[in-house]
Amino acid sequence: MRPALLGAALLAGLVAGAAQAHTPMLDCRMDGREIVCSPGFSDGSAAPGMEVRVYSYADEILQKGVADGQSRVRFVRPQGEFYIRFDPGHEAPAEFDHADLPPAAGR
Repeated sequence: MRPALLGAALLAGLVAGAAQAHTPMLDCRMDGREIVCSPGFSDGSAAPGMEVRVYSYADEILQKGVADGQSRVRFVRPQGEFYIRFDPGHEAPAEFDHADLPPAAGR
């Protein structure tokens, strides 16, 4: 393979690998009556300062939060059906559906 083509192929592989390694991820759990979410990326990097939103199934924004220095954001659990989205603006956003959370205490 010519050096220029080899260089281009290596560069393309590095770019593709970097994009795949930086896919948004979102993990959420219950903590009492609050939902605690941890946005981050598939390469293990955190997302402090990034916005996370809670949406109704009608795509209305119910709540917004910004991840703290430990890449955590808290929400009061809304009534009804909802999902949580972390969209850093590249790749597909990460989503977490309310059905994947355990029931709130006392329900």
